[in-house]
Amino acid sequence: MSPRHRAWLAGSTAAAALVAVLVVWPQVLGLSGAYGPAQVVALRGLTVAAGAVAAVLVAALALALRRARRPLA
Repeated sequence: MSPRHRAWLAGSTAAAALVAVLVVWPQVLGLSGAYGPAQVVALRGLTVAAGAVAAVLVAALALALRRARRPLA
């Protein structure tokens, strides 16, 4: 794995962890009463479902792009 891919993986993992903390435990950053995070927490089930759909779409896109580049190799 190249250093560029490792940096991208580390950055995206950190961003996903921050979003997870905001959804699961917004009090840690003092955002429990803020407008956006309060609604996300209230709709936690919908947020989890949307995240699952987004993960499946990203995985499908990654597989499609990988297969599309294979004949070019």
